[in-house]
Formats: sequence, C-alpha cells, structure tokens
Amino acid sequence: SETDSGKHQRLQLGQKLMLDFRYFCTDGTASDECKTPVTELPDELAEVLRKGKIGGVILFADNLQSGEQIVTLIDQMQTGMREAQLPPLFIAVDQEGGRVARLPAELSTRFAGNMALGATFVDHKTQFAEQVASGIAKELNLLGFNLNFAPTVDVNVNPQNPVINVRSYGEDPAVVAALGQTTVATLQEH
Repeated sequence: SETDSGKHQRLQLGQKLMLDFRYFCTDGTASDECKTPVTELPDELAEVLRKGKIGGVILFADNLQSGEQIVTLIDQMQTGMREAQLPPLFIAVDQEGGRVARLPAELSTRFAGNMALGATFVDHKTQFAEQVASGIAKELNLLGFNLNFAPTVDVNVNPQNPVINVRSYGEDPAVVAALGQTTVATLQEH
C-alpha cells in the first residue's frame, strides 16, 4: 500500500503535467501516424487523466468543432476529475487573436492581432488591448477554458523571424510591456 506521502508526491508530479490531446487513435495506430482528433473523451484518455492525476490539457483547432462539442469535451474531462476526487484541470488553448486563434471562426470573434493593437498605442494607450482581452476571455469562459497561452510578449526586433512577426505588439519594449501587462491583467480578471 502506498503511503500518504507517496500519494501526495504522485499528485504533485501529475499536477505539473499538461497533456496535448490533439490526436488519439483507439485502434492501435502508432502515435506518430495517428491523425484522429480528440473531439470527445475516450475511456483510455480519461483513465490517463485520473491515474496520472494530471494537472491540465491543451486543446488545438483540430479538437474544437462547435460550441456544444467543446463544452461537452471539457465537461467530460472535468467531471472525470471531480468523480475521482482530483483537482480540476487547467483546460488550455492558444487564443491570442490575430493569426493565432484556435476556436472555430463561426464560434469566436476574430480580433485584431497584437501588432495592430501596438499600432494604436500612441493614440489609445492600452484601451484596445483591454477590450480584445476581455472579449477573448469571455468567449473562453463560456466554453469552459480556464487558461489561455496568450499574449505573446516578444519584442519584434528580428524582421527575419517569421514565428513572432505580427504576433508581437511591436519593436518598443515599453509598448510591448504595457500592452502585455494590460492583456494579462484583463484575462486574469475574467
């Protein structure tokens, strides 16, 4: 029998893990070949969450088809954890606005990206960043997400970097910091 200390250590370890539930094949297809998106929670993955005492899951566009489907998937995961008397999961997504938006277009508002928000800073300071973050947070909350991997607070100092590019608020570290702080505070507020 495992000691209370051992159970606590396993819980602590599992709580530090966030799993990518993008694809899963129940037919035994190798994981590097499986391209079946997880849109409902199979028993095998529910068991992984419970047994591993996992702390979170990140979902991607492939997992997100409709409002009802998203709410059901997230509820299946959270219900399983609650029934196992485990802490609720962090349910994460990358919903930055601009070109990085995982929710289906018909389900979410397509907000301007960070560089567009940065371009308004001189005249409007953090007003639009706060409005965009509030809109994103409200949509995510309605679906059951409780963690957003946003905003990108890279300073756009390398024009050769295609990954950051317009995901950045701009080239000025002070502007990036101000808009990033406002966005984080607004997301957390909601």
